[in-house]
Parts: sequence; structure tokens; C-alpha cells
Amino acid sequence: MEKGFALPRARKRYYSRDYGQELQLFRTTSQKVWLVALLALVVCFPLLLDRYTCYIATLALAAVIGSIGLNILTGYTGQISIGHGAFVGVGAYSYALILAKTSLPFWLAIPLAGAISGILGILIGVPALRMRGLYLAMATVAFHLIMDQVVMNWESLTGGYQGLDVPNATLAGYAVKSEAAIYYVTLFFTIALTIGAGNITTSKIGRAFCAVRDRDLAAEAIGISLVKYKILAFFISSVYAGVAGALMALCLGRISPYDFGLIVSIAYISMIIVGGAGSIFGSIIGAVLITLLPFGLSSASDLIQPYYPSITTKFGDVKTLAYGLIIIVFLIWEPEGLAGRWRKVTAYFRNWPFTY
Repeated sequence: MEKGFALPRARKRYYSRDYGQELQLFRTTSQKVWLVALLALVVCFPLLLDRYTCYIATLALAAVIGSIGLNILTGYTGQISIGHGAFVGVGAYSYALILAKTSLPFWLAIPLAGAISGILGILIGVPALRMRGLYLAMATVAFHLIMDQVVMNWESLTGGYQGLDVPNATLAGYAVKSEAAIYYVTLFFTIALTIGAGNITTSKIGRAFCAVRDRDLAAEAIGISLVKYKILAFFISSVYAGVAGALMALCLGRISPYDFGLIVSIAYISMIIVGGAGSIFGSIIGAVLITLLPFGLSSASDLIQPYYPSITTKFGDVKTLAYGLIIIVFLIWEPEGLAGRWRKVTAYFRNWPFTY
């Protein structure tokens, strides 16, 4: 070997010695360091920015929960749903009615709203067991349209088209109404449910979900109950959607049927396509980006309005068009989403300068 020549230093590899190690969410020191840094950032977020930005961040955190729920159903289990927004709406209205009709604290009303949405998910999941693909998608759309009509016409309970005021939440005698307080409540549930989803997807249940998604007949042949796991996926997804809806109601203060229309379901589909189906990390990225999209379009429309005054009245159409374009672009050029692109980039640098 020539003097002065040295081989590149081998990178440290992490291999699993047992099944318990393989189930660990954070295995390397760098992962734990990045996690601590991220937690420090999100905890300090309300202290660094203004109230409006904190409000947007709260909506993004709630969307993360809903996006993870849809990804468990669609990305991991392969059950297409375009009615996810309806379950979010059920959670929002359940939360508002629980506070209005009972004396339960808000921190208990949030998971209870998720449970109500989960029970409804089971009721929808049972008749949908014999459906797949386009038929299942259309069935969930039909459910969404039915729920829209129920909410709009049951005025004595939901307030109909006028909407419903969400009672103020209190904790230890203090009102939870500031943007920072609502942000921290939402952050708590987001962290808890994200960790829960990570454990679910790496457990036996998550592996069964993936088996059902990849080839349901083969999964049934090796002893996986399709009925059990498909209904379980609908239940978990609906619980997450219900909690997301309850947190949205807490943040908005007043809810109406227009807050949970079919465009909301399309937005959640966009989240998992942009972020990456079958990825918790992708759900987070997609939820944040798609939540920020309407606010970015609103800012852009304010700049264009002096030259094109009618842009304000067409904002809803522009938002729908943006969702459609994003879905098409990612399906064609990046079908694995941003999480898939991140895996490819990190794999490249991890294996550099050798690819073997």
C-alpha cells in the first residue's frame, strides 16, 4: 500500500439481535439527538412567533393526527377512504356536544370524541369488508355525503348551516383559550398518538396490516383474519380522525358543516400522497405542507388581487385545483412521496463512496 493512502473509515451499522430491538422506534444516537432537538423546537414555538402563526401551527398538529389515522387505513392496510373528513367532523361535533351537554372536562371529552368516531368507523367498516378499490372509495364518499346531510339538517343538535359554538375549555379552573395554551394541548395529543402509531405499525398488528395491503388472499392463507384487521384499521383510523376533529373544534371555537366538507377528505388524501403512503414520517410532512398550502395561496391571492380582483371569490376553486395538481404531480414523479425521496437521499449518503 502506498504511503499516505488510507481506506475510508467504515460506517457503524446497526443490526437487530432480537425482535425487541427491531421494534425500537429510536435506535441510534443521532435519531435521539434529532428527536430532542425537534421537541425543543416545537415546545418553544409559541414563544418565538406571533399568535396567528401559533394558530396555524395548531391546525397543522391536528392535521398530523388525522393524516396518521388515514395512513394507517390506506397506506398500511390498503383500504382506500375518501370519507376521512366525515370522521373528523364527527369528532369535532361530538367534542362540542359533550362539553355542551355534560360536565366532563375537555381533556376527557377529546378521547371520548375519538371513541365515538371509532365506533362509527366500525359500523362503516363492517359493510365495507366485501369492497375494495374503487367500490370502497365510492362507499366512503357516499358516507361522507350522508353525514353532510345529517349535520346540515339536524338543526336542533348540530345547528345546521349556522354551525355550533364550542364551549370554552377549562383546566384546573383556568380557561384554555389562548393560542399558546391550545397549541400545547394539541401538541401533547399529537406526540402521544404519533408514538402510539409508531408502536402499532412496528408491532404484530402493523405487520398484519401490511400483509393485508400487499396480498390479502395470501395473508388469509397464513392465518391473518381479514375481517379482524380490516375492521381494526377502520377503528384506529376513525379514532385518530375523531381526536383530530376535537382538537380542531378546540382551536376554531365555532364549527360548521363547511369546515368538514369533501374538500377536507381530498386534503387528507393529498397529505399521505405528498408525504408518502405507509410512513408515519411522511404523514407528518404531508400534513404540515398541505395545511400551510391554503394560507400560502391566500397570501398569494392578496398580492394578485389588485391585478385580478375576482381571485378572492374563486379562492375555493383555486385551492381545489392546487390539491388536484399536487396529487397528479406526486403520483407521476414521486409516487413514494417525500418520505420515499428522503429514504433514497439518506441511503445514498449512508453508502457513499461505495454502493455495496
